[in-house]
Amino acid sequence: MTPNEDPGWRRLTPAEIEALRQEMRQDGQWAKAELAKRRREHAEPPAGSSLARSGTFVGPRNND
Repeated sequence: MTPNEDPGWRRLTPAEIEALRQEMRQDGQWAKAELAKRRREHAEPPAGSSLARSGTFVGPRNND
């Protein structure tokens, strides 16, 4: 490759790196919240089920 050819990549600037880190933090927070929501939805018995009426259902543990 000659010096005038575009290598197809470049180093990120410090500002771009920080923006990428911030985006990754936000995505991680969203994923954690989404997984918790799905765990709650999966653990709850249907509204008309005998488990919901009997009061024997114990909700998901909070492991946070």
